Amino acid sequence: SLFKLVQVWTWERFRNIRPEVREIPQGEPRIARWSNLQQRSKNVRWSFDDFDWRPYIKPLKNWNPLRFYLEEAMLVTVDDNLEDEFVSFARCVRSSQLVGIDFVEDYYPNRVAMQFGLAQNLPGLIT
Repeated sequence: SLFKLVQVWTWERFRNIRPEVREIPQGEPRIARWSNLQQRSKNVRWSFDDFDWRPYIKPLKNWNPLRFYLEEAMLVTVDDNLEDEFVSFARCVRSSQLVGIDFVEDYYPNRVAMQFGLAQNLPGLIT
């Protein structure tokens, strides 16, 4: 459910309120470490001192972070020599048009990415 995603987001970032995590089973997604867990206390004091801004850059047993999710920013040119993982990520974050039956809508993923602190390039040609 959607609330579970919010709960996992909170557990990933706030170390002081997270329950004891499980090891990720081989081949399972990262969210598997949080399955069937319960909040350990009812009185929670939110503290940004324990906030983890980028929890997904840390490798875990049986799970490695995506190669394009780096601690430091880097410029990558999309060309024929680029690995498939980077090419698919570039397709997802590229501004484009979504074409449907009798309508066309602009798609700006860079606006969403900026809300999460992932600076993207300009969404189109600038003269």
